[in-house]
Amino acid sequence: MVAAARAGGVTEAVGVGALKKRCESHESKRLLKDSHDVFLADDRILPLLPRILGSKFFSSKKQPIPVCLSRGDGSSVRERVRKALSGTVFLATKGTSVTVKIGRGSMTAGQLADDATAAFAGAVALLPGGSRSVASAHLKTAESLALPVLQRLPEKCRI
Repeated sequence: MVAAARAGGVTEAVGVGALKKRCESHESKRLLKDSHDVFLADDRILPLLPRILGSKFFSSKKQPIPVCLSRGDGSSVRERVRKALSGTVFLATKGTSVTVKIGRGSMTAGQLADDATAAFAGAVALLPGGSRSVASAHLKTAESLALPVLQRLPEKCRI
């Protein structure tokens, strides 16, 4: 696992064994969560992290962003980390919802609109049934209520 700060780049790298020892108590997990803005994780260890870090870590919306560190696709590790930090993140969800993190507060309204449109199109493309299976879409910030941008009845409920 790699911990990173948005402005300063990667500030700390922690292996799985050291992370298990470091996160034995609830207090130590909270301190780790509060010590960095963004967390990155090698995609191979991502499934292990909820058990190690605990549910509070994931419910605080600081889920680690997956980075592929194992495959040599020609790009450097630095480039893969930069791409992960600047990309869109699909968050694991329960049930029928999909959450996609897009944009930053420093972006213009036009850039945010472009990101939202591209993220919606990308998410819909991954869904079985495509856009027919989307009942609603909302935009929200970390502190706001969800603003509905699409609301419709599912296909089987339409008259």
